[in-house]
Amino acid sequence: MSALYRLLLPFVLVLFLNGCSNDDVVQDASLLAQDLSGTWLLLNEEQFYNKATGDYLYSEFIESSVIIDDEGRRVNFYRCIYYGSLPTIGVKTDTHYYHNVVEDGYELQGDGSLQRQFPRQANQYNDTQETVRVERLIRISSDIVLDHGELIVNGVMSVNETNHVCLDRRYDSLSDAENLALSIPYIDDYVSWAISTVNGLSVNTYQYDSNSIRSEITSFYFGNYMGSVNPATATIDVTEADLGRYVGTFSFTDFAENSYSGSFEINPQY
Repeated sequence: MSALYRLLLPFVLVLFLNGCSNDDVVQDASLLAQDLSGTWLLLNEEQFYNKATGDYLYSEFIESSVIIDDEGRRVNFYRCIYYGSLPTIGVKTDTHYYHNVVEDGYELQGDGSLQRQFPRQANQYNDTQETVRVERLIRISSDIVLDHGELIVNGVMSVNETNHVCLDRRYDSLSDAENLALSIPYIDDYVSWAISTVNGLSVNTYQYDSNSIRSEITSFYFGNYMGSVNPATATIDVTEADLGRYVGTFSFTDFAENSYSGSFEINPQY
C-alpha cells in the first residue's frame, strides 16, 4: 500500500434516549430523518499510547465492508460475507446508531460518518502501553456493493466467484506490512484466500516458502474453519497494482503435494 493511499484512508428491540451531542456531531440533522441503507466501510483503529507520558505511538487498522438496510428505527446490519442470511438488528435515535443493545452507539459526525470510541485501557501484550479503540462507519455507496474482486482456485478444493467477494485489509501506521483476505460464500459458510506481505504488493513475481523467514510474503492461506490448504510453497504473480487494486495469478503446492492454481482481483471500491 503506497504512502499516499494510506494517507487518503479515512481517518428484543428497545427505545433509547437521545445521546449527548458535541462539536463534531451534526447539530441540524437527525439520523431518524436519514436513510442509512447501502454499503459502508467499517474502519477499526487501535491506537497505542505510551502509558507513562500519554504520547501517541502508532495505530493498527482493520478495514471491511458492511451492508445496512435501514427500516426507520430498526436497522439491519450485515457483514459483507453474511449478506443474504440473518442480520444483526440494531436501532437508531436522532444522533446515534446502536449496533446492539449492550454496547455504546455510533455517533453521527459532521461529515456524515458514524463513530464510536471505547475507553482507554491497558495493552495486555505490553504493560508500558495503553490502547484506545475507535470504530468508524463511512458510507461507500447507497447501493449494495458485494463485488470487491474475484477469486478463482483450481485444485482439490475449487472455487470460482466474481459477484460476492468480500475484502478485509489489515495494516499499521508504522510500516508497509499488509494482510489482504478475500472471502466468498462456500457451501453453508465461506472460504478465504489470504496473503501477508512485508512491503505491500506491487507488480512483481513473489515466491513464498513456508520454511523461509526472509520471504517477502510472510503468510499465504486458503481455506475455512472446516479445513484449510496450507501451502508449502507458492508463486504469486501480480500483474496490476494501482492504489489498493491488485490483479494476478498464483500457483501453490500443499504439504500433501497437491497442486493448485488460480487468479485473483482485489478491488476495494472505496
